[in-house]
Amino acid sequence: MQGKRVFHLMLLSSILLLLAGCVATRVSSQKQDTDKLVEANQGYLLIGLVNDYDLQALYVWGEENLKLTHEDLSAGENYILLPVKAGEYHFGRIDYNYYYRTSLNEDDWRFEVKPGRINYVGHLTVEQPFYYFFANHIELENRAANAQLFMEKYFPGLLTSRDMFYAGPGQDRFYSLIAGLEEQQ
Repeated sequence: MQGKRVFHLMLLSSILLLLAGCVATRVSSQKQDTDKLVEANQGYLLIGLVNDYDLQALYVWGEENLKLTHEDLSAGENYILLPVKAGEYHFGRIDYNYYYRTSLNEDDWRFEVKPGRINYVGHLTVEQPFYYFFANHIELENRAANAQLFMEKYFPGLLTSRDMFYAGPGQDRFYSLIAGLEEQQ
């Protein structure tokens, strides 16, 4: 009898430790135009989000496991700016509400946050055609010009103190083109 209790206690402890490793830190988008990077191994993560209805949560897995909540995920076009540890990340899961969610394939949604700069990873578009939760259209597209305009309007001080680069999948020459134009002036 005593052996069974020890076994169950060890099993429960193992499960709790496993679940603790999967816990995501709840974060919220930065609202003030101040530099909040406090460590040399941190960078800014900038996500554009376009959705046609409110989302409950967006999970970003990587160096830090992050959970964005409905506060930043309202319907429309939103930008999410977060100071995070530099490293490899990927979009992990979207929760539409308490019952419906979509897990995202790690390989298709990868990006890298580099230290000391603003890392724009693209616009995550979540559309719900015909109002069926199981038929969502999700894509990550590069809208670097829109992201640049957003930063110039709402975070001009941060944009002058930190360089902004595209860090999402694929190649982008927009920011190198801007840097070349600024050098010519």
